[in-house]
Amino acid sequence: MRMPSSLLALIIAAMVSACASTAGYEAMLATWVGAPEAALISRWGPPDSVYDMGASGKVLTYVRSSNFQWGGYTTTTPVTTYHSGNISGDVNANYSGTSTTYVPTTTPVYNIQQKCTTRMTIQNGIVRSWAWEGNACKAKAPDNAAPSASEVAANQRKAKSQNEEFCKGLAANKTEDDVAKCIQRMDKIEQNRSNWADETTRRLNSGQ
Repeated sequence: MRMPSSLLALIIAAMVSACASTAGYEAMLATWVGAPEAALISRWGPPDSVYDMGASGKVLTYVRSSNFQWGGYTTTTPVTTYHSGNISGDVNANYSGTSTTYVPTTTPVYNIQQKCTTRMTIQNGIVRSWAWEGNACKAKAPDNAAPSASEVAANQRKAKSQNEEFCKGLAANKTEDDVAKCIQRMDKIEQNRSNWADETTRRLNSGQ
């Protein structure tokens, strides 16, 4: 008997998510403790809501939900009927035999909701703690931690150094003033990139 496609899809989904767990999700959340708020928003996107706690900081809430249906497929079950009797006429004889019919059975349809709510507590622009609830808060254990404030600063210094090397490499027919202007322009581009997450946070907090 051929396996119903909906049941096969459910089995495949279960196999794919076999390595994901709530423990893995908590391990992933733990890597964000100590990371800048800007890095969190840059990676996770704008939160679904922001709760301001005043001097105690604020809580960014992320909600992920989905629905899927399971069931609704039809299978057939063989039903065998036994027959016996007597034939009267020119020849009297007994007979017996069987017949098989296939009875269709349709499983009920179940609507299953998956939801995960994650709250990240921010103090002084840094992720300090986390909390979650729901039946879909699962993930694989992370291989790498989220970027810390020191790592972000190190990456910015590295970018600045690379910008200077790039501009000096163009200095064959350029004056020192041209090189300095090039470095300023490259630094401005890099600063605009890093300011994107901060601007997103500001707009969320101001309700824009």
